[in-house]
Amino acid sequence: PPVILFVDGSSLTGNEYVKLSRQLSPFPESEIVRWDWSGTNIRKESQGIDKETDSIQHRVIQELKNRNYDVIFDDDDSGEAADVVTIRIKSDVIEVAFYHCKYSSEDKPGTRIKDLYEVCGQAQKSIHWMEHQTELFDHMLRREPRKRSGDESSRFEVGDKRKLVEVK
Repeated sequence: PPVILFVDGSSLTGNEYVKLSRQLSPFPESEIVRWDWSGTNIRKESQGIDKETDSIQHRVIQELKNRNYDVIFDDDDSGEAADVVTIRIKSDVIEVAFYHCKYSSEDKPGTRIKDLYEVCGQAQKSIHWMEHQTELFDHMLRREPRKRSGDESSRFEVGDKRKLVEVK
């Protein structure tokens, strides 16, 4: 049956109504980290095979390179898990994070619900990659390198195929 989510956080599945035991607080605005997007064309999402430096994806990757990931992978294209996939190896766990990029539908920054819905939809679609432990890594290995019209470039921004096989 469909699940109906209500604004107060409660839900209805078939005839089962679930009310939250406590009211959730809004996400604190002080926790939102704002990036400087100057030099970035907010209407250009993908860095592409040429790794265009004025794209949103390139800007995101540059920020992620400062965060000590073992692998940063440009998965952007049809069938992607996410625009950017990161992997961090810890002593007892492997952390995987998906980053979805969305170009602006207008020239000036703004709070457009359409843009938000699109990127949230991408995030919901990609969660299936975490159902089987190695499926994501196999997917990434199959997609390396990126190819277009006889040209190719590595999708690895940090790490390489050998590192990904080790993680798998």
